[in-house]
Amino acid sequence: MCCKLGNLSDANVLLRKYRDDLFFCMYVETVAEESWKKENFGDDYLGIVSWLKNELENLQFSSVLKQIGNLPILKDAVKRYNLQSMFNKIGKTLNNYVHANGIVFYNKLYNRYKDKEFEAESTNLVENLNYITITFVFLRALYTPISIMSTDHIDYLELGESPPEDSQYWVEPFITDFFLKHKDILDEDCMNYIKNVTDMQLLG
Repeated sequence: MCCKLGNLSDANVLLRKYRDDLFFCMYVETVAEESWKKENFGDDYLGIVSWLKNELENLQFSSVLKQIGNLPILKDAVKRYNLQSMFNKIGKTLNNYVHANGIVFYNKLYNRYKDKEFEAESTNLVENLNYITITFVFLRALYTPISIMSTDHIDYLELGESPPEDSQYWVEPFITDFFLKHKDILDEDCMNYIKNVTDMQLLG
């Protein structure tokens, strides 16, 4: 609706909120799990405790990405697919809109855009949205393969039946469809990468 009204500034502010919330969710998950594994409850863990108390302050998004990107199972993927560089580029665009770093980053009426300017800007917004989403799903699938697992395995168990062999590696169809539609955003090989790292049967 923001885009339909020409409010690209509002749309990009919402996109940044979307990005921050997605990766903060993963940050909380990874900090909690890694802290319990190592029995080392450092600043990141204490920050999560502060968040639960509504007292979290000054958490930089770069710290969130650093925590996620330094996990051994994700480090190679972040480097292989050049995720940090692309996220820095998207982040700069989103920050420009959030902080209104110039008159062009304020909302203006749809008819005030130059020929094809609005189309180019809205296309770029959608591309950034798709990139953020596919990256989140990709990294989460690597770190928590169960998050993309089909429910078939559990359904069989709940019915008191023996699940088919290797059904714990089946992937929800909508996840497969999502990757088939957007895999080119990262790389043609990203589905095979998930399969090789996790054994999940993400075939396409």
